[in-house]
Amino acid sequence: MRSFALNRDRAAISAVSCDSKRSGCRPRCPSGQALSTLVGRPRADVGRCEANLGQTSTSSAPTVVLERAQTGESPGVRVILLPTSHAGGRSGKDAEEVIRNMKPDVLLLEVCDERINGVIKRLSGGTDGVLVPEVVYIHGLPTGTLPGGVEISTLLSRLKTRIGTRVNASDLLKDAETLMRTGLFDSVHVSAVGKLGTSVVWEGGRATVETLTSEIIFDVVPADGELTSDIRFVWSDAIIEILNTDMTKTEARVIRRAGELVEMSESVSGDGEMGVWQFGALCSAILIAVREEIPDQYAVTLDLSDVDVISVKFADKASLTPEDFAERVFIDIENILSVSFSARSAATEAVESSSVSVKMINAMLKLAESTISNKVDAKDGEEIITGLSTAFDSQVSRVYLADSKLSKIMLSLDTKVKRNVAGTKRSIFRYVLESIRSLITFSFKTKEEVTAAIETERLELMRTGDVDMPTHMREVLIDERDDVIFDCLWAVSQGERIDRPCFSLEDSCRYEYSERAPPLILRVRESTPVTIVAILGAAHLPGIIRRWNTTS
Repeated sequence: MRSFALNRDRAAISAVSCDSKRSGCRPRCPSGQALSTLVGRPRADVGRCEANLGQTSTSSAPTVVLERAQTGESPGVRVILLPTSHAGGRSGKDAEEVIRNMKPDVLLLEVCDERINGVIKRLSGGTDGVLVPEVVYIHGLPTGTLPGGVEISTLLSRLKTRIGTRVNASDLLKDAETLMRTGLFDSVHVSAVGKLGTSVVWEGGRATVETLTSEIIFDVVPADGELTSDIRFVWSDAIIEILNTDMTKTEARVIRRAGELVEMSESVSGDGEMGVWQFGALCSAILIAVREEIPDQYAVTLDLSDVDVISVKFADKASLTPEDFAERVFIDIENILSVSFSARSAATEAVESSSVSVKMINAMLKLAESTISNKVDAKDGEEIITGLSTAFDSQVSRVYLADSKLSKIMLSLDTKVKRNVAGTKRSIFRYVLESIRSLITFSFKTKEEVTAAIETERLELMRTGDVDMPTHMREVLIDERDDVIFDCLWAVSQGERIDRPCFSLEDSCRYEYSERAPPLILRVRESTPVTIVAILGAAHLPGIIRRWNTTS
């Protein structure tokens, strides 16, 4: 027999016994009063753990506590399981409360490597990730001195992107625009290669992905043009007023200086025609010469739309926008700024390649979560978002992503469906139909009624794990994932190495993300157990508890 103690916050204890052999046992509470939340009360028994529900002074969230006693060789371990509803708003508040009150050494989240990018995106608040390159270079340039007599080191010095410097997409765009303004290039393509490490920097309640990369490459395509001697200056009134000089003489100095720069380059041609780099030399030489004449707040651009004329134009830098170069500048860094080490499209491809039945299931699950979340004014998966952000705030040493990969889940489900077991497709269609009916029913309920129903279901699932879905769906979505989550929990509690993605605390605001973190060193501390909090769907609780009791 296993006891479950039910309590109301700030009220007297009301105990209810539940025989483990009775599958229909439900907790009761006084008429007209809401069922209170629960918290675990530990009980150890010769290396095994009896899971109990009760009330402590540290938390009001519904939890189950598993314990393993300290031995001479290993420390005591206390595992706090927090059952959640992915579509309910209360679960997010419970996650924050449990982490702040329990101050765990380790946090386990029911999320996988393929889904963590979406979580971090929500935590970033729209801020760009940053790159820290070991090497920066421009590809597509000739050897030796650049056209216009400019050394490559000088060209690179004009860029914000430098070795060991943090740069974001906006910085790379501005650097690409800088290269375009030299007149040397028709287009610039920026990319980053060689992912060496990823960290999440947590500052001011926001996450910034920082990726150490081996190279940032500015791949340029040389400008092409024909010989022309017609160079036209389009001076703005503001520049004329600032310079306050004879503009004819200024233009003469620019042309003379440009000629000197062309002579200094290795692009001089004596055959009367300009090739690609000779034309580029002339353009860049003009820009360099003009820059020596005008104030820094003004930008110089070349208009090459007329094949017979080079028009030199001036504008206040503040008035220029990325659209001025958008068609000829390409920034390709999204993949490398991804936190996940998995292929970005792995989960999407798994869904798209699945059978129609699996696609229907996936669509139905998403629709159910979003519909219910909208009804209760909460985003689905809020417990994962809040759990991770609270862990970052509280400087939890390790955060493991304990769930199976979404692509594996979809593949396993598709495999079972394609076995053509009698009644399989019929049960799927029945499940989808019943789900749609349930959603329609939910739409007529008030926010308070839906919230109460979610909490009632959460408490019921944490006791029984019974989910109304076809058998093959339950095997994949519940049972197989129970195995994956438990394997992660058990290995962490033993201090063993486990091939699970993990955030490891490096300093006060930086978490290094790794696909396979080194083993967690568990030190024997007198009377102080290692505390592990696991945030997972309520339906997984019975399976995790059963496996813990069997393995302990």
